[in-house]
Amino acid sequence: MKAFRVLKDGDRFRGTIWCLWNSTAFSRWAKETDRKLWEETLEISTHIYEDSAKAIVGLPITGGQPGVVGGGGCDVRKLYFLARHRKPKVIVETGVSAGYSSRAFLEAIRANGIGRLYSSDLPLHLTREQVGCIVPSSMRNDWELYYDGDAKNIPLILATVPRVDLFHYDSEKSVDAKRRVIGLIRQKMPVNGLIVVDDIDRDGYFRELSSHSPQDSMVFRNVGVIGIQSGSQVGAAREE
Repeated sequence: MKAFRVLKDGDRFRGTIWCLWNSTAFSRWAKETDRKLWEETLEISTHIYEDSAKAIVGLPITGGQPGVVGGGGCDVRKLYFLARHRKPKVIVETGVSAGYSSRAFLEAIRANGIGRLYSSDLPLHLTREQVGCIVPSSMRNDWELYYDGDAKNIPLILATVPRVDLFHYDSEKSVDAKRRVIGLIRQKMPVNGLIVVDDIDRDGYFRELSSHSPQDSMVFRNVGVIGIQSGSQVGAAREE
């Protein structure tokens, strides 16, 4: 079914081919960057997925089954590793759902001993109480969760934080929405800030974004990152 959608949608087909051609295997890059941290990442991600499998049972999102109507998970390994490696003081994300990305960031914040997470969500398929259900209460002191959608939430968050060190986009998939939100975020991002965009195979937005700084961008399957040095593995093996 997904293959049919990709073939039918011209933008998505081109985006998928571009991602495949430019992708670096994240596991290989992470091992070369910090092997010990990668081993830690695998251990933490296993715990996250084990906890989430119990927490999302019956929810109308991917993995909750049956009656799936909304998206759910993400590759928590990428987010945890990047946050642990860069040790950001301020993390902002859009798109929470059950809280896979939020849990990954909060685990990294706890391990780093520094940082705060600001999350923007708009509950559509989940209730407010269900949003972020993967995150235990013991980890919520470093978390501020906003529920009114990016158009309202992002300006409120940016008015609160001094800067944004790491930003993760995984909410509305339209190019206009990405361009608008990331444009706002970059106004408060230092030169060494990190931008992570999920589902970049859906359109050409990340190609446009990364073209301005190709030496500082990488593609890890369908996740694009701005703010890290690209290496010799671009165009190499597919994601492991």
